[in-house]
Amino acid sequence: MYYLAKTLQAIGMVNLMVALYAGVTMEHGMSIEYALLAAGALLFLLGRYLEPRG
Repeated sequence: MYYLAKTLQAIGMVNLMVALYAGVTMEHGMSIEYALLAAGALLFLLGRYLEPRG
């Protein structure tokens, strides 16, 4: 479960970088940026929730 949680967190962070890139480079990329931002945040928080507490 630890590796699944860390993988989800990593995918969430990469998704946030993609969202930033889309928002900066695309002419009408703000709506795409918000959608990717929400998806990345949800993936990261899901991974954080699944991470075992030590």
